[in-house]
Amino acid sequence: MTFAKNDCIMIAENNVADLAVIKVLGNRAEQQDSFGYLLPDSECVVVVADGMGGLNSGDIASKSAVNTVLREFKSASPILNPLDFLYETTSTANEEICNLRKDDGSSLGAGTTMVAVLVKDNSINWNSVGDSRAYLWRNGELVQLTKDQNYKTVLDKQIVSGIISAQEYQQEISRGEALVSYLGMDAECLIDRNLSPLKLRSGDKVILMSDGLYRLVSDNEILEILNSKSAVKEIVFEFENKAQQNSLNKKRRDNMTVAVLKIK
Repeated sequence: MTFAKNDCIMIAENNVADLAVIKVLGNRAEQQDSFGYLLPDSECVVVVADGMGGLNSGDIASKSAVNTVLREFKSASPILNPLDFLYETTSTANEEICNLRKDDGSSLGAGTTMVAVLVKDNSINWNSVGDSRAYLWRNGELVQLTKDQNYKTVLDKQIVSGIISAQEYQQEISRGEALVSYLGMDAECLIDRNLSPLKLRSGDKVILMSDGLYRLVSDNEILEILNSKSAVKEIVFEFENKAQQNSLNKKRRDNMTVAVLKIK
């Protein structure tokens, strides 16, 4: 496979998991995705952030989000309460991005989505803001752990509860991908998170991704790849192969970042 100069793949492991991360520029002018990870002996923290191209300096926002999580992880170790740590760190990331400034002192106005997972004591904890996702694969089944924070999610809740009609839903769904929460909002961002740690099993695969993957590759295709490949490096390569194939009739391919953790 041929990679552009701004594409990359990273491989790492510790006593807990194997990790592979792939980051692809697509045919965008700049890379606004960022990722980071730390794998001390018995823990894993992995972060994927997707800078918002519609705002200024999405790349700066995504890097800030990732750096904040990794910095706080280093300074907080040992982490006694992973759930509180992720929530407080995500809030800190939002505050720091809101405070980013231009050279003239005015607000940078940058924004990014983010998904972060922390594996500790054989359990997974996660936080997400926006529409970057985390999935869990186990024994041939794939479950999305995070909820997309976009207008479609709002509309889905409203039609189920009877607040809007089917006709109103159809009138609004064209704007469904618009985010209702992201890091860098002036208001307090919405944070999706688990309320209790989820126990992991040997062989489980945790997948983090920006929307550059799932907007090209369906959940069924993602599941098929996870079922057919075992090594994390092979999995991320297959994700990119499938994304390339599915993008052939697209005029524009977005940045894509995917991280796969396989629990030992």
